[in-house]
Amino acid sequence: MTNAIFPGSFDPAHIGHLNTFLKAQKLFKDEIKICICTNNFKGAGLLTMNERLIIAKSLFPTNNIDVFYSADDITELLNNSSIIIRGFRNDNDKQEATKLLSFHCALRNQTKVVYIQIDKEYEAITSTAIKKLLSVNNELAKNALTPIGYEIAKSKFT
Repeated sequence: MTNAIFPGSFDPAHIGHLNTFLKAQKLFKDEIKICICTNNFKGAGLLTMNERLIIAKSLFPTNNIDVFYSADDITELLNNSSIIIRGFRNDNDKQEATKLLSFHCALRNQTKVVYIQIDKEYEAITSTAIKKLLSVNNELAKNALTPIGYEIAKSKFT
């Protein structure tokens, strides 16, 4: 049985993440697990892990979503998965994935990583960009999130 995961900090989860997930679903017959993980390179983040979970549940068409808090749990997750899905826009995104695998002492898992090209229309939609746009009440941020995702993320700026 294939154990495919789509890990990320999802701070917040947005339509670019959904694009990657839907493309991955077409590639793999088994269900893909969404794994909301802490990212030690990004700091605490905008949203709590519970808020990220609520938003992810409103975005992804699956109930197979879980939260991983500790570095040890994330390392175990990576080591026990047969496929690790990562969306990418360019080589910098691939280097970021390698850096995360290295941090989790899981570089041997590089052969498990399946990189999925993010469609051009979603390339500018990143969690970092959304956070910046939320602070100025930009319509692009609103359109990149589910309604509940927008309300939760926007509440951080009011």
